Amino acid sequence: MTTRSHLHFPTMTSMTTHANETSSVDALAPIFKASGDPLRLEILRVLRRDTFGVLELSQLFDMRQSGMSTI
Repeated sequence: MTTRSHLHFPTMTSMTTHANETSSVDALAPIFKASGDPLRLEILRVLRRDTFGVLELSQLFDMRQSGMSTI
């Protein structure tokens, strides 16, 4: 019994689908990054209730303003 292997050549549709999936993953990466850090989650929780500037957030979280900007 012989097994015949089939070659698969990507079509334009499959390449476009792959590109769309990749861009979707890239778009979700910052969301997962933010949700994986407890401090970022706390900042998001605070910002959900009201708007704050970086200076106000740095005072709320007892951080230097420059440290708050890198989060």
